[in-house]
Amino acid sequence: MSKPVGGRLHFAGREGLIGYLSGRRKEGTLFVVELQRFSEYAIVLDEKDLRRLLEELWQTFEAYLQQRAQVVRIDTSQFAIIWSQVLNPGQAALAATRILEQLRHLAFCRNAALQIRPRLGIASGCGGQEASREWVLHAYLALTQTEREPRFAIFEPDMEDALLRRWSLRQALARALEEQEFELCYQPRIELSDGRCSGVEALIRWEHPDFGRVGPDQFIPLLEESGAIVETTQWVLHRSSRELGSWLGEDTRRSFSFNVSTRALADSEFAEALKHAVGLWTLDPRQLVLEVTETAVWDDREPSIRALQDLRSRGIQVAIDDFGTGHATLEYLRQLPADEIKIDRTFVVDMLDRGDDAYLVQVVIDLGKRLGLKVIAEGAEELEQLRRLRDMGCDCAQGYAVARPMPQADLLAWTRANPNFRLD
Repeated sequence: MSKPVGGRLHFAGREGLIGYLSGRRKEGTLFVVELQRFSEYAIVLDEKDLRRLLEELWQTFEAYLQQRAQVVRIDTSQFAIIWSQVLNPGQAALAATRILEQLRHLAFCRNAALQIRPRLGIASGCGGQEASREWVLHAYLALTQTEREPRFAIFEPDMEDALLRRWSLRQALARALEEQEFELCYQPRIELSDGRCSGVEALIRWEHPDFGRVGPDQFIPLLEESGAIVETTQWVLHRSSRELGSWLGEDTRRSFSFNVSTRALADSEFAEALKHAVGLWTLDPRQLVLEVTETAVWDDREPSIRALQDLRSRGIQVAIDDFGTGHATLEYLRQLPADEIKIDRTFVVDMLDRGDDAYLVQVVIDLGKRLGLKVIAEGAEELEQLRRLRDMGCDCAQGYAVARPMPQADLLAWTRANPNFRLD
């Protein structure tokens, strides 16, 4: 079940951890630590370097824990920390934050330019034959909720219902394209200088016969996990190209944008699909804008930047979406091949009432101008926001103050009725 190695416990997987906790009667808090990409490094690193990395991991855990908890290795990429007492949510969150901070600054990884991307699932419980299994499962269930920052989660009872729904959605997604359950809506953006509609963002929607309308925040991560995001992105590309072809032809200054994941960027078939769509629907490549988030590109920089550079060499435009919410630095912006930046709605929505938000919006606009990038503000919900953005020098805006996302037929009617959106 478990064996000491150099005085340290190593378990035979999750069942080994359950067996070990079964012998405990005391309550405590369990942290399951997963080091993403560590299994890959265990293959490519030579034995000496792997031992050095493992030793630094052990020392990092032990230096922080200092007898307050026991650390054990579950498998190649997972460790367990068994805290000897029940921590309240605040204490658990503080401990998790400090553990993550320690693991993100390992000297070996910094010197070898490696990223292990730690994440933590946390649960309190008690040992014993049945309780220990539930305790471990709760920690692993919390671990499934850690794909985004802050990269740790504390178990809550409703996570079980959420997991069952997630599983049902995952199964339904496998048939969504085939059953033609996806549809597209388009949100216009306007030039703030003259009110002209210069483009739209294509947004995917999913109407399931049983679940009803499922939000993109729920199904897009599942498409990413399953790998179906590439096929779905190609569907968005071809469907929007077909629906918007004549609309784009009316004014070659118009463009349409859609979100692209790094997984799609890395897929050679996606680049071919772009080339095919341009030819099939007789589009000007400059009318296509690929939106990528700064966080996604940052996490997989080199291949993503190469792919974006190749696409831009073909005339396709690139926009940095959700700007201001990720890891952007001046050096990063200098390296990233981009034509546009989209200011995240979280800064725009309160800019009239919050001076610091307005200041940040102005800073991004000025930065974009200096870098030769077109600046687009998302999430404008009031006319006064549009006017303020115009006065700040922002190029374009989209949001409910302009128009809500709408089907293709409604977009054509809206464009005819609003050849020049009036801000005054």
